[in-house]
Amino acid sequence: MAQMADAPRVDAVLLQFQQTVDSYRNFLASPPDASALGLAIDDFNAERISLLTREISQRSTQFHLSFLGDAKFDDCAPFANLLAKDLLNLVSLSLIPATSPAFCKAFRRQFRDGVEAILEATSSLAAAYLKARKAKSPASAAPQTGKVWQACKQYAALPLLNQLAAQAGIARWLPLIKDTTQELQELLDQPQPGGSGDDGDDEDDEDWDDEPLSADERRAIPGCITLLKCSYNMLRKLNTLLGSTALTPRHKDTDVVEWLDGVFDAVEALSREVDDFGSSCHAPQTFALLESNARAVRSSNEALQQLVVDGLQRFAGGIDEDSKVFLALLRDKLAESMQQILAASPTEPATERDLSSLKLQ
Repeated sequence: MAQMADAPRVDAVLLQFQQTVDSYRNFLASPPDASALGLAIDDFNAERISLLTREISQRSTQFHLSFLGDAKFDDCAPFANLLAKDLLNLVSLSLIPATSPAFCKAFRRQFRDGVEAILEATSSLAAAYLKARKAKSPASAAPQTGKVWQACKQYAALPLLNQLAAQAGIARWLPLIKDTTQELQELLDQPQPGGSGDDGDDEDDEDWDDEPLSADERRAIPGCITLLKCSYNMLRKLNTLLGSTALTPRHKDTDVVEWLDGVFDAVEALSREVDDFGSSCHAPQTFALLESNARAVRSSNEALQQLVVDGLQRFAGGIDEDSKVFLALLRDKLAESMQQILAASPTEPATERDLSSLKLQ
């Protein structure tokens, strides 16, 4: 009888905990200034982060164990409250990088995403137990505890230097370029309708999700692939330089942050242009759009390279000669890929507007 009487109260604990965690996530969406909470930049340090994430991990296990078997309200409620308190402390701590001008955009983004991942995992933990209790199999929610631990581990491992955070911000876009390159290679490998690679078997065609490229459309793809490979190698090299070059301490932190924010914005712009460029390579192509997007990708590559190299020259005394040679070769390869794309332009008949613009000699 006591167990049945406790069941609604235990479910209420889970629901209240989930709502509390969700309120923290809403709070992070429009955070107040950390100084209003009495927090200083020095409070955001590796020791405190490690302590908090370890407490949250351990508390999530206690939370999990309290809901196993014949869960009792008096056992569950204290652990739910303690876990909620630890999460609130983490959210408060995360307001420091979220609102302080001493941290670059990449730094703020990584810790915002990190605390969001922890909140998502703990909210899902409560939801999993609500579902499991209805199914009368609370042990089935156990894997969600591991996700909390993993999110805490990743948060504690985030770099605490602006420069390294910017490097990680660049690295997160490398898979996008690689995947887009692979996507175009698959387009190129796709058999052409009625061609030697097409045996007329419709069942084989189901393996391809995209409309096949025409012969004219295929001509531009090798140059597009080369352009993306250059972009990937360029970004990877700049990422390496940013992470391996020591910045001199004589410069104002605000100047370094401004430069790193510029790098962050440039990388995000390049990622958007790569995405648009990849989409414009699919059938049916509009070559003018493909060309425009290709030029945007090349221009963003060169602008990003100049921004990083100029910043390292200003804040770290420059880059080594081998890196200069490598980047110069990549610039040449970018130009070659653009010429290859332009050479694939389909021959189009002159329009009436084109003819009217001609002058008799």
